[in-house]
Amino acid sequence: MCHRQEKRVMLAKGKKALLVLLLLGSLPAAGAADGGESLAMEESVGYLQWLHSLEKAVQGRTASGVPEGNLLFPLGRPGWVEPETRPYRHLTISKAIGVLESQYAVRANVPSALVALANARNYLNLSEFDSALVWYDLAADLDSAGTFEAEIELESMSAAVAGNDSLAMASLVMETWTRVDDPASAENVCLAIRWTLSRGTSDQAAGLTDLLADLPEDMDPVLRFWRAYASSFNGNRAGSLADLRILIRAGGLSLGLSEGQRAWVLTALADEVFLAGNHDQARSLYETLKESNLEELRLWGTYQLAGLAFISCSYLEAATGFETVCKANQVAIWQKQACEMADLAGELSRIHKEGEPYGVAGFYAR
Repeated sequence: MCHRQEKRVMLAKGKKALLVLLLLGSLPAAGAADGGESLAMEESVGYLQWLHSLEKAVQGRTASGVPEGNLLFPLGRPGWVEPETRPYRHLTISKAIGVLESQYAVRANVPSALVALANARNYLNLSEFDSALVWYDLAADLDSAGTFEAEIELESMSAAVAGNDSLAMASLVMETWTRVDDPASAENVCLAIRWTLSRGTSDQAAGLTDLLADLPEDMDPVLRFWRAYASSFNGNRAGSLADLRILIRAGGLSLGLSEGQRAWVLTALADEVFLAGNHDQARSLYETLKESNLEELRLWGTYQLAGLAFISCSYLEAATGFETVCKANQVAIWQKQACEMADLAGELSRIHKEGEPYGVAGFYAR
Protein backbone atom coordinates (compact mmCIF):
# COMPACT_ATOMS: atom_id res chain seq x y z
CA MET A 1 0.00 0.00 0.00
CA CYS A 2 1.06 3.64 -0.44
CA HIS A 3 2.90 5.46 2.35
CA ARG A 4 0.88 7.93 4.41
CA GLN A 5 3.16 10.85 3.52
CA GLU A 6 2.37 10.35 -0.17
CA LYS A 7 -1.34 10.54 0.53
CA ARG A 8 -0.77 13.92 2.16
CA VAL A 9 0.85 15.11 -1.05
CA MET A 10 -2.20 13.90 -2.99
CA LEU A 11 -4.53 15.97 -0.82
CA ALA A 12 -2.84 19.15 -1.96
CA LYS A 13 -3.73 18.53 -5.61
CA GLY A 14 -7.32 19.73 -5.52
CA LYS A 15 -10.84 18.40 -5.17
CA LYS A 16 -11.10 16.48 -8.44
CA ALA A 17 -7.91 14.54 -7.84
CA LEU A 18 -9.03 13.96 -4.27
CA LEU A 19 -12.23 12.35 -5.49
CA VAL A 20 -10.19 9.97 -7.60
CA LEU A 21 -7.92 9.23 -4.64
CA LEU A 22 -10.83 8.48 -2.36
CA LEU A 23 -12.27 6.07 -4.90
CA LEU A 24 -8.98 4.32 -5.55
CA GLY A 25 -7.88 4.45 -1.93
CA SER A 26 -11.01 2.58 -0.88
CA LEU A 27 -9.91 -0.39 -2.97
CA PRO A 28 -7.26 -2.92 -2.02
CA ALA A 29 -3.93 -2.79 -3.79
CA ALA A 30 -3.86 -4.36 -7.23
CA GLY A 31 -1.36 -6.88 -6.01
CA ALA A 32 -3.68 -8.12 -3.27
CA ALA A 33 -5.01 -11.66 -3.35
CA ASP A 34 -7.83 -12.06 -5.79
CA GLY A 35 -11.38 -12.77 -4.74
CA GLY A 36 -14.65 -13.12 -6.55
CA GLU A 37 -15.78 -15.73 -9.01
CA SER A 38 -13.87 -15.95 -12.28
CA LEU A 39 -15.53 -15.76 -15.68
CA ALA A 40 -16.17 -19.14 -17.25
CA MET A 41 -14.23 -20.09 -20.37
CA GLU A 42 -17.39 -19.59 -22.42
CA GLU A 43 -17.68 -16.06 -21.09
CA SER A 44 -14.01 -15.19 -21.63
CA VAL A 45 -14.24 -16.38 -25.23
CA GLY A 46 -17.55 -14.58 -25.63
CA TYR A 47 -15.92 -11.35 -24.44
CA LEU A 48 -13.30 -11.56 -27.19
CA GLN A 49 -15.93 -12.43 -29.79
CA TRP A 50 -18.10 -9.54 -28.63
CA LEU A 51 -15.17 -7.12 -28.97
CA HIS A 52 -14.04 -8.38 -32.39
CA SER A 53 -17.62 -8.34 -33.70
CA LEU A 54 -18.03 -4.73 -32.58
CA GLU A 55 -14.71 -3.72 -34.13
CA LYS A 56 -15.69 -5.27 -37.47
CA ALA A 57 -19.14 -3.66 -37.37
CA VAL A 58 -17.64 -0.21 -36.78
CA GLN A 59 -14.95 -0.77 -39.39
CA GLY A 60 -17.47 -1.83 -42.03
CA ARG A 61 -19.86 1.02 -41.27
CA THR A 62 -17.06 3.59 -41.31
CA ALA A 63 -15.70 2.29 -44.63
CA SER A 64 -19.17 2.61 -46.15
CA GLY A 65 -19.61 6.17 -44.89
CA VAL A 66 -22.75 5.22 -42.99
CA PRO A 67 -23.47 7.06 -39.70
CA GLU A 68 -23.85 5.10 -36.48
CA GLY A 69 -27.38 3.78 -36.20
CA ASN A 70 -28.32 5.30 -32.86
CA LEU A 71 -32.04 5.67 -32.25
CA LEU A 72 -33.07 8.80 -30.39
CA PHE A 73 -34.87 8.65 -27.05
CA PRO A 74 -37.83 8.39 -26.65
CA LEU A 75 -39.31 7.91 -30.12
CA GLY A 76 -36.79 5.33 -31.30
CA ARG A 77 -36.04 7.11 -34.56
CA PRO A 78 -32.65 7.61 -36.23
CA GLY A 79 -30.70 10.72 -35.39
CA TRP A 80 -29.48 11.47 -38.90
CA VAL A 81 -31.23 13.15 -41.82
CA GLU A 82 -32.64 10.64 -44.26
CA PRO A 83 -31.43 11.09 -47.85
CA GLU A 84 -35.01 10.98 -49.06
CA THR A 85 -36.63 14.41 -48.95
CA ARG A 86 -40.37 14.62 -48.51
CA PRO A 87 -41.25 18.33 -48.48
CA TYR A 88 -45.02 17.73 -48.48
CA ARG A 89 -45.08 15.10 -45.72
CA HIS A 90 -46.15 17.45 -42.94
CA LEU A 91 -48.64 19.14 -45.21
CA THR A 92 -50.23 15.77 -45.99
CA ILE A 93 -50.34 14.83 -42.32
CA SER A 94 -51.90 18.17 -41.40
CA LYS A 95 -54.58 17.70 -44.03
CA ALA A 96 -55.36 14.20 -42.74
CA ILE A 97 -55.72 15.57 -39.20
CA GLY A 98 -58.06 18.30 -40.44
CA VAL A 99 -60.28 15.75 -42.17
CA LEU A 100 -60.47 13.44 -39.15
CA GLU A 101 -61.03 16.24 -36.66
CA SER A 102 -63.81 17.61 -38.84
CA GLN A 103 -65.41 14.22 -39.43
CA TYR A 104 -65.22 13.13 -35.81
CA ALA A 105 -65.72 16.38 -33.92
CA VAL A 106 -67.73 14.28 -31.50
CA ARG A 107 -65.26 11.72 -30.18
CA ALA A 108 -68.00 9.18 -29.53
CA ASN A 109 -68.46 8.87 -33.28
CA VAL A 110 -64.94 7.59 -33.92
CA PRO A 111 -65.61 4.14 -35.40
CA SER A 112 -62.57 2.15 -34.29
CA ALA A 113 -59.35 2.08 -32.32
CA LEU A 114 -57.42 1.93 -35.60
CA VAL A 115 -58.78 5.31 -36.72
CA ALA A 116 -57.99 6.89 -33.35
CA LEU A 117 -54.50 5.34 -33.36
CA ALA A 118 -53.84 6.66 -36.86
CA ASN A 119 -54.74 10.21 -35.84
CA ALA A 120 -52.67 9.94 -32.66
CA ARG A 121 -49.69 9.05 -34.82
CA ASN A 122 -50.45 11.97 -37.11
CA TYR A 123 -50.22 14.34 -34.16
CA LEU A 124 -47.07 12.58 -32.93
CA ASN A 125 -45.41 13.10 -36.32
CA LEU A 126 -46.17 16.81 -36.07
CA SER A 127 -44.78 16.96 -32.51
CA GLU A 128 -48.23 17.88 -31.17
CA PHE A 129 -47.75 15.64 -28.16
CA ASP A 130 -50.68 16.82 -26.01
CA SER A 131 -53.16 16.19 -28.83
CA ALA A 132 -51.48 12.86 -29.56
CA LEU A 133 -52.05 11.75 -25.98
CA VAL A 134 -55.76 12.61 -26.24
CA TRP A 135 -56.14 10.38 -29.28
CA TYR A 136 -54.01 7.60 -27.78
CA ASP A 137 -56.35 7.58 -24.77
CA LEU A 138 -59.32 7.36 -27.13
CA ALA A 139 -57.66 4.51 -29.03
CA ALA A 140 -57.09 2.64 -25.76
CA ASP A 141 -60.76 3.05 -24.79
CA LEU A 142 -61.90 1.73 -28.19
CA ASP A 143 -59.45 -1.17 -28.22
CA SER A 144 -61.63 -3.47 -26.14
CA ALA A 145 -59.98 -6.60 -27.55
CA GLY A 146 -56.49 -5.35 -26.70
CA THR A 147 -55.31 -5.72 -30.30
CA PHE A 148 -53.19 -2.56 -30.20
CA GLU A 149 -52.53 -2.47 -26.47
CA ALA A 150 -48.71 -2.74 -26.60
CA GLU A 151 -48.40 -0.21 -29.44
CA ILE A 152 -50.73 2.30 -27.81
CA GLU A 153 -48.91 2.08 -24.47
CA LEU A 154 -45.43 2.39 -25.99
CA GLU A 155 -46.33 5.31 -28.25
CA SER A 156 -48.26 7.03 -25.46
CA MET A 157 -45.17 6.81 -23.27
CA SER A 158 -43.01 8.22 -26.07
CA ALA A 159 -45.41 11.13 -26.56
CA ALA A 160 -45.52 11.82 -22.82
CA VAL A 161 -41.71 11.85 -22.55
CA ALA A 162 -41.29 14.01 -25.65
CA GLY A 163 -43.94 16.40 -24.39
CA ASN A 164 -42.36 16.48 -20.91
CA ASP A 165 -45.66 15.41 -19.38
CA SER A 166 -44.30 13.84 -16.20
CA LEU A 167 -47.76 13.25 -14.72
CA ALA A 168 -48.97 11.26 -17.73
CA MET A 169 -45.66 9.41 -17.91
CA ALA A 170 -45.73 8.44 -14.24
CA SER A 171 -49.20 6.95 -14.72
CA LEU A 172 -48.14 5.05 -17.83
CA VAL A 173 -45.00 3.74 -16.14
CA MET A 174 -47.01 2.46 -13.18
CA GLU A 175 -49.25 0.63 -15.61
CA THR A 176 -46.23 -0.83 -17.36
CA TRP A 177 -44.84 -2.24 -14.12
CA THR A 178 -48.00 -4.34 -13.73
CA ARG A 179 -46.98 -6.26 -16.88
CA VAL A 180 -43.22 -6.20 -16.35
CA ASP A 181 -42.87 -9.98 -16.85
CA ASP A 182 -44.92 -10.06 -20.07
CA PRO A 183 -42.58 -10.66 -23.05
CA ALA A 184 -44.89 -8.57 -25.25
CA SER A 185 -44.18 -5.55 -23.02
CA ALA A 186 -40.37 -5.77 -23.19
CA GLU A 187 -39.98 -2.63 -25.30
CA ASN A 188 -42.34 -0.73 -23.03
CA VAL A 189 -40.40 -1.83 -19.95
CA CYS A 190 -37.13 -0.66 -21.56
CA LEU A 191 -38.60 2.78 -22.16
CA ALA A 192 -39.94 2.89 -18.60
CA ILE A 193 -36.49 2.02 -17.23
CA ARG A 194 -34.80 4.70 -19.33
CA TRP A 195 -37.29 7.37 -18.26
CA THR A 196 -37.00 6.39 -14.61
CA LEU A 197 -33.20 6.60 -14.70
CA SER A 198 -33.08 9.88 -16.63
CA ARG A 199 -36.06 11.82 -15.31
CA GLY A 200 -37.56 9.95 -12.39
CA THR A 201 -36.82 10.60 -8.72
CA SER A 202 -33.94 8.93 -6.89
CA ASP A 203 -36.46 6.75 -5.03
CA GLN A 204 -38.04 5.64 -8.31
CA ALA A 205 -34.62 4.77 -9.72
CA ALA A 206 -33.68 2.83 -6.61
CA GLY A 207 -36.97 0.93 -6.81
CA LEU A 208 -36.01 -0.56 -10.16
CA THR A 209 -33.95 -3.27 -8.45
CA ASP A 210 -37.02 -4.86 -6.88
CA LEU A 211 -39.31 -4.18 -9.85
CA LEU A 212 -36.98 -5.94 -12.28
CA ALA A 213 -35.85 -8.76 -10.01
CA ASP A 214 -38.32 -11.38 -11.25
CA LEU A 215 -38.03 -10.96 -15.00
CA PRO A 216 -38.02 -14.28 -16.91
CA GLU A 217 -34.61 -15.82 -17.63
CA ASP A 218 -35.32 -15.83 -21.37
CA MET A 219 -36.04 -12.10 -21.41
CA ASP A 220 -35.34 -9.94 -24.47
CA PRO A 221 -31.57 -9.16 -24.67
CA VAL A 222 -32.20 -5.41 -24.96
CA LEU A 223 -34.25 -5.57 -21.76
CA ARG A 224 -31.44 -7.51 -20.09
CA PHE A 225 -29.03 -4.77 -21.14
CA TRP A 226 -31.19 -2.09 -19.53
CA ARG A 227 -31.61 -4.15 -16.36
CA ALA A 228 -27.82 -4.49 -16.18
CA TYR A 229 -27.47 -0.75 -16.72
CA ALA A 230 -30.08 0.03 -14.04
CA SER A 231 -28.39 -2.36 -11.61
CA SER A 232 -25.04 -0.67 -12.20
CA PHE A 233 -26.66 2.75 -11.78
CA ASN A 234 -28.10 1.69 -8.42
CA GLY A 235 -24.90 0.05 -7.19
CA ASN A 236 -26.29 -3.48 -7.47
CA ARG A 237 -22.95 -4.87 -8.64
CA ALA A 238 -23.84 -8.54 -8.37
CA GLY A 239 -27.03 -8.08 -10.38
CA SER A 240 -25.31 -6.08 -13.09
CA LEU A 241 -22.43 -8.55 -13.38
CA ALA A 242 -24.82 -11.50 -13.64
CA ASP A 243 -26.69 -9.94 -16.57
CA LEU A 244 -23.49 -8.82 -18.31
CA ARG A 245 -22.08 -12.34 -18.14
CA ILE A 246 -25.19 -13.72 -19.79
CA LEU A 247 -25.03 -11.08 -22.55
CA ILE A 248 -21.43 -11.81 -23.55
CA ARG A 249 -22.16 -15.51 -23.89
CA ALA A 250 -23.84 -14.55 -27.16
CA GLY A 251 -20.36 -13.85 -28.53
CA GLY A 252 -20.46 -12.07 -31.87
CA LEU A 253 -24.21 -11.43 -31.99
CA SER A 254 -25.32 -7.81 -31.72
CA LEU A 255 -28.60 -8.76 -29.98
CA GLY A 256 -30.26 -5.60 -31.28
CA LEU A 257 -27.95 -3.33 -29.28
CA SER A 258 -26.34 -0.20 -30.71
CA GLU A 259 -22.58 0.14 -31.04
CA GLY A 260 -22.44 2.38 -27.98
CA GLN A 261 -24.43 -0.10 -25.92
CA ARG A 262 -22.22 -3.00 -26.99
CA ALA A 263 -19.15 -0.97 -26.03
CA TRP A 264 -20.67 -0.24 -22.61
CA VAL A 265 -21.11 -3.98 -22.00
CA LEU A 266 -17.38 -4.49 -22.57
CA THR A 267 -16.24 -1.70 -20.24
CA ALA A 268 -18.88 -2.36 -17.59
CA LEU A 269 -18.08 -6.06 -17.40
CA ALA A 270 -14.39 -5.36 -16.80
CA ASP A 271 -15.27 -2.78 -14.13
CA GLU A 272 -17.73 -5.06 -12.37
CA VAL A 273 -15.25 -7.97 -12.40
CA PHE A 274 -12.69 -5.72 -10.68
CA LEU A 275 -15.19 -4.42 -8.12
CA ALA A 276 -16.20 -8.03 -7.40
CA GLY A 277 -12.60 -8.64 -6.29
CA ASN A 278 -11.18 -10.52 -9.29
CA HIS A 279 -8.34 -8.11 -10.01
CA ASP A 280 -6.21 -10.38 -12.18
CA GLN A 281 -9.05 -11.13 -14.56
CA ALA A 282 -10.09 -7.48 -14.62
CA ARG A 283 -6.53 -6.54 -15.55
CA SER A 284 -6.65 -9.08 -18.38
CA LEU A 285 -9.91 -7.59 -19.68
CA TYR A 286 -8.50 -4.05 -19.50
CA GLU A 287 -5.40 -5.18 -21.40
CA THR A 288 -7.69 -6.64 -24.07
CA LEU A 289 -9.50 -3.30 -24.34
CA LYS A 290 -6.16 -1.46 -24.49
CA GLU A 291 -5.32 -3.38 -27.68
CA SER A 292 -8.65 -2.55 -29.36
CA ASN A 293 -8.71 -0.48 -32.55
CA LEU A 294 -11.74 1.42 -31.19
CA GLU A 295 -10.33 4.56 -29.62
CA GLU A 296 -12.70 4.97 -26.69
CA LEU A 297 -12.30 1.33 -25.64
CA ARG A 298 -8.53 1.54 -26.04
CA LEU A 299 -8.36 4.68 -23.92
CA TRP A 300 -10.63 3.23 -21.23
CA GLY A 301 -8.43 0.15 -20.96
CA THR A 302 -5.33 2.37 -20.73
CA TYR A 303 -7.00 4.63 -18.16
CA GLN A 304 -8.07 1.77 -15.90
CA LEU A 305 -4.69 0.05 -16.11
CA ALA A 306 -3.10 3.34 -15.08
CA GLY A 307 -5.47 3.42 -12.12
CA LEU A 308 -4.44 -0.10 -11.13
CA ALA A 309 -0.79 0.94 -11.35
CA PHE A 310 -1.54 4.00 -9.20
CA ILE A 311 -3.12 2.09 -6.34
CA SER A 312 -0.19 -0.34 -6.34
CA CYS A 313 2.17 2.68 -6.04
CA SER A 314 3.71 2.13 -9.49
CA TYR A 315 3.57 5.86 -10.10
CA LEU A 316 5.78 6.10 -13.19
CA GLU A 317 3.68 3.47 -14.98
CA ALA A 318 0.49 5.22 -13.84
CA ALA A 319 1.74 8.63 -14.99
CA THR A 320 2.61 7.25 -18.43
CA GLY A 321 -0.84 5.71 -18.84
CA PHE A 322 -2.73 8.76 -17.63
CA GLU A 323 -0.65 11.03 -19.87
CA THR A 324 -1.42 8.84 -22.90
CA VAL A 325 -5.14 9.20 -22.22
CA CYS A 326 -4.83 12.93 -21.52
CA LYS A 327 -3.07 13.67 -24.81
CA ALA A 328 -5.36 11.55 -26.99
CA ASN A 329 -8.26 12.93 -29.01
CA GLN A 330 -11.05 14.04 -26.70
CA VAL A 331 -13.72 11.31 -26.71
CA ALA A 332 -14.98 11.43 -23.12
CA ILE A 333 -15.08 13.77 -20.12
CA TRP A 334 -13.01 11.43 -17.94
CA GLN A 335 -9.93 12.29 -20.03
CA LYS A 336 -9.75 15.61 -18.18
CA GLN A 337 -9.47 13.66 -14.95
CA ALA A 338 -6.63 11.64 -16.51
CA CYS A 339 -4.69 14.88 -17.05
CA GLU A 340 -4.89 15.73 -13.36
CA MET A 341 -3.96 12.19 -12.40
CA ALA A 342 -0.96 12.26 -14.76
CA ASP A 343 0.41 15.31 -12.90
CA LEU A 344 -0.29 13.75 -9.52
CA ALA A 345 1.28 10.39 -10.38
CA GLY A 346 4.29 12.14 -11.92
CA GLU A 347 4.90 14.15 -8.76
CA LEU A 348 4.56 11.07 -6.56
CA SER A 349 6.98 9.21 -8.82
CA ARG A 350 9.50 12.01 -8.35
CA ILE A 351 9.06 12.01 -4.55
CA HIS A 352 9.42 8.24 -4.45
CA LYS A 353 12.58 8.31 -6.58
CA GLU A 354 14.20 11.12 -4.59
CA GLY A 355 13.48 9.32 -1.34
CA GLU A 356 15.13 6.03 -2.34
CA PRO A 357 18.63 7.02 -1.20
CA TYR A 358 17.20 7.65 2.27
CA GLY A 359 15.60 4.24 2.66
CA VAL A 360 12.05 5.23 1.78
CA ALA A 361 11.68 1.92 -0.03
CA GLY A 362 11.57 0.26 3.35
CA PHE A 363 8.15 1.75 3.96
CA TYR A 364 6.80 -0.12 0.91
CA ALA A 365 7.94 -3.48 2.19
CA ARG A 366 5.80 -3.20 5.30
